Amino acid sequence: MVSLAAGLRHGEALAQRVLACVRAAQALQMSYQELVLTKEPLLLLVSVLRGSPGAGRYRLAADLILGLSLPDSQVTEVLLAQAIDQVQAGRSELEELLTLCPDPVLLGNRLLATAEDLGTFPESDGYGDDCQVGLLVAAHTAHTSRLNLQGISSVLTRARLLVRRLLVKTDFRLMVRLLMGIGRYDEMAYVFELLIREDRLEQLLTAGVSDGRLGAALRRHLMRHHPDDLACLRLVTGRFGHYAEAAADWRRSADALLQPPPLEPAETARQLTEALDAYRHAATFYRHADMLSQADACLRQAQLVALQIAVNSGALSLPSGPALLLRRSREQLHELLLDELPCPAARLVLGAYPDQPVDWSLLLHRQYLCLGRDQYLTDYLAAERHMDETVTAALLKRIRTSGRQYAPARLRALALATKTLELQYRAASQLQLHDVLDELLDRPEAAWLKDTVWKTGGMRPH
Repeated sequence: MVSLAAGLRHGEALAQRVLACVRAAQALQMSYQELVLTKEPLLLLVSVLRGSPGAGRYRLAADLILGLSLPDSQVTEVLLAQAIDQVQAGRSELEELLTLCPDPVLLGNRLLATAEDLGTFPESDGYGDDCQVGLLVAAHTAHTSRLNLQGISSVLTRARLLVRRLLVKTDFRLMVRLLMGIGRYDEMAYVFELLIREDRLEQLLTAGVSDGRLGAALRRHLMRHHPDDLACLRLVTGRFGHYAEAAADWRRSADALLQPPPLEPAETARQLTEALDAYRHAATFYRHADMLSQADACLRQAQLVALQIAVNSGALSLPSGPALLLRRSREQLHELLLDELPCPAARLVLGAYPDQPVDWSLLLHRQYLCLGRDQYLTDYLAAERHMDETVTAALLKRIRTSGRQYAPARLRALALATKTLELQYRAASQLQLHDVLDELLDRPEAAWLKDTVWKTGGMRPH
């Protein structure tokens, strides 16, 4: 019969009905004629739906509905009664019922209406509240299956009223069940706020620990409305294992605050302060996630923002006045590093722009020798302790090829700032610093230098 029905070119729908009746009759151990001529098909459908649990009864119910051509409105009423029975029994197989339902929107409306009727029960009636939660969850599922926005909105409105009632009764267990059952966490974020205010957030975390969507929504709510409550945010991210996600959220928030910059100074100061805090939080959560390179990158951005705050407030004075350090191009950074930024600030900026090439010989030549800023070399040596061979060689080459005259005291300081005695001797030789050479050669540990001759750009020792 299956092959015959599949091969029909006309009357396929009738053939499928016949096949459904045959399957149903076999499952019910009835003859085909007994099934077709039954006088109470709806009672038969109800008895099947209330039978032994399992997917088989829903397949059998589907065959009965198709084979006996049961009216849509009557089927919906049967399914409504079945859904209510399941809610009262504390279980739900609504997804399976929806596969049988010819009109899920009608079913959703009827479930919602039943929930509203239960809402008229006295507030002391806990049974009505419990059933109302289950009915609202079922109604939401029915409307969602058909993307019925009006029905979903009606369910959410009724849910808000129920939450108020549950708050009066301090029934946070049902409140959590309603929130998780509907699952529209952003639309029902007011429940988050109630649980936080009443110190009942732990109930939600315990019930929803396996729901990643809940964790993400709760994390976003805390970041938006409780950014300073890091203890609570750590609790949530730790429970759901979302440290990396929380860090990425903070980082995106900070990045968004920095572009485009506002025009009002007060608003600029506020956004920079918020961005600074956001980068610091991102670094903290990246460390919790063992993503140390990302944590370091966020800390460097936080340092850059803090430096911008100092420049804007006048705490750090630049030669040409306040300058923008954020979101600068390579050429703009080059100009700032050459002419404006003191050495500690330059180090912070370079750390925040890892792609920016660093040539300390160029910066020392410009800031210390050309612009005469003695503090620049002092700060550089405080951080590096000395000039290594690479920086020394490049700086000496710049001095030789520049054709400029430099203050002897500064040249002397540069020569003595190099790393080793040999480098000091080489630098002094190339810079023609006779007094430094004599001073170095008088040292006992430099006796071997007396046998050394520097042939290129230097001088022969005494």
